[in-house]
Amino acid sequence: MIVPMKKIYLVTQASRREESICALRELGVVHIEAQSGISNDKLVHLRSHQSNLEQAIRIMQEHVPELVAAQTNATAQATAHDASVSGAAGNADNASASAASRDASALASEIVELAQDYEAAKSRRLSLEKDAFEMAPFGDFVTKDLEHLNESGMSVALCIHQAPLAIDQELIDEHDVVVVRIAEKRGNFYSVVCSRLPLPGLPVVNRPYAPAHFERRIAEETQLMQEAEAKLKAHSEDYQLLFRALEDAEDAIELQTVDASLLACEGKLVALKGFVPQPALRHLRKWANKQGVGLGIRDPREDEDVPTYVETNAFTKLLTPLYTLLGISPGYREMDVTFFFLVALTIFSGMLMGDAGYGAIFAGLAFFMKKKGVQADKPGKWSPLSLLILLLSGSMIFWGSITGTWFASRSIAQMLPFRYLVIPSMAAFPEYFGVAAQKPQDTLVFISCLLGVIHLDLACVLAILRDRGKKIMWAHGGWLLFLTGMFFVVISMLIATVQMPVFVPELLAAGFVLIVLFGKQEDDKSFVRGVLEGLKGLFSTVLDAIGSFSNIISYVRLFAVGVASVKIADAFNTMAAPALGGWAFPLGVVILILGHGLNVSMGLLSVLVHGARLNLLEFSGQLGIEWSGEMYKPFRLRGDKK
Repeated sequence: MIVPMKKIYLVTQASRREESICALRELGVVHIEAQSGISNDKLVHLRSHQSNLEQAIRIMQEHVPELVAAQTNATAQATAHDASVSGAAGNADNASASAASRDASALASEIVELAQDYEAAKSRRLSLEKDAFEMAPFGDFVTKDLEHLNESGMSVALCIHQAPLAIDQELIDEHDVVVVRIAEKRGNFYSVVCSRLPLPGLPVVNRPYAPAHFERRIAEETQLMQEAEAKLKAHSEDYQLLFRALEDAEDAIELQTVDASLLACEGKLVALKGFVPQPALRHLRKWANKQGVGLGIRDPREDEDVPTYVETNAFTKLLTPLYTLLGISPGYREMDVTFFFLVALTIFSGMLMGDAGYGAIFAGLAFFMKKKGVQADKPGKWSPLSLLILLLSGSMIFWGSITGTWFASRSIAQMLPFRYLVIPSMAAFPEYFGVAAQKPQDTLVFISCLLGVIHLDLACVLAILRDRGKKIMWAHGGWLLFLTGMFFVVISMLIATVQMPVFVPELLAAGFVLIVLFGKQEDDKSFVRGVLEGLKGLFSTVLDAIGSFSNIISYVRLFAVGVASVKIADAFNTMAAPALGGWAFPLGVVILILGHGLNVSMGLLSVLVHGARLNLLEFSGQLGIEWSGEMYKPFRLRGDKK
């Protein structure tokens, strides 16, 4: 549920501003309403320091990812011990913190400089390799001999040209010009032009050096790259220092931003605005009394942007990683549909991936993440991400079992006990279950559309519950009738054996009338005025009604993407099969690994794209949720600094 928020004002003495801000951060419940466009010299310096640290961390992640990962895992396993030690020792003094910041800043600058040296050497090497490739057709020669001839009055020019050289005959006779064509490659002519004096306008190469010169220079630049990379790898042990320094910089920026957001009041007072979840008001009042801070509380106004605090339970908490990945949050005045989002995503994931074998792989990944403690407090504990993967993998295993899809293997589909798990009318390989090929397709299309209308009708029901007692509630009921009628229209068009019921036109008409009559109703308007507004927007309503057809059709992607995944996997199995029985067995294994790896990657992407889309666009659009909220971010100490 979305927790009710309160707008709060804190007033304290200007002389105690720093003390009050630090105490407020320790409390950790206030979402600060920062002023827009805040900037001062200290913030500019801190943001520059932050940018430098972020750049250094990106460089380390790019150049030594395996060492950084090992260092991160080792640090994560020691977190509990470090936290207890730091808790006993308390915060370091300001002088030590400042020194650590300077050390981290110097370290970050050194890493950035090393990366610049590496990239500069890499760029020079690429340029040399290009020139060496360009000069290769001229063959081997001694560069000094070429220079000696030019210094002795004999001009020798190495030329690359796309058309035969056009040299005036008079110049040829006057300067004893000799043109020797060395080679013709890649549409270019490679020629040597000898003359007594240099000839103007010749397409002379930029670097007339022998292969030995390029080999030496390329080796030098490679050596510089290796030295820079070795120095970067030597800094892999300092990765956590950089990471902690970045966290400290972010804390300092947040602290400075809050300090700059203080408003001057009459006398020697300063004030701060923010939002607090209603359940936390008791703690805030107690804190204000203890700190001697003035506290004002009121309900947020309709025109205020209020942060959203979604209170989750053990089940809905699983969707938190996806919300974070997509960067979405419902608006404060919108409905929390996290439960319905997660249920729908679970069902959709099974259909989109459509393979029990792939589901088993993801289940194994979830248990591996638990063992390693990925995004958990410690190894051996479940995190929301690992539990989400386990939940979705269970749906994939269930769907793959009833369709007989285990790595799209026809052999496994016919084995016991897998064969007994298959529902013949939904089988991926119907020829093995005595079912016509069209039957499973029609069944899956019907299920996809049925899930679509249930999903959209659920949105209508939730909208009715949200707006109960209001006149617009009847418009949501109209959409419920219209979408249900449109479902029968869609399946009668997509499935040849399904006839549209006779009551569908009346159902569509009744729904459309309710939408027109009540779609523009507001509590402060008369019913007649609302009807007139509805008639005025009749054209837009017709377009929305037509759009509902495409909304239901959109759910057919559940069938289409799932079937496509099975067909792709089956194609790779067919490609690999001939090689698996003979001397080319390793090649067959490679084909299977690459093919199924590609298919799993596309399936995972389809879950994120299509599964999330049906929730965020079709379902949320019907319910009027825009996902434009600002997440509640209390001003607080980080978990490892509490």
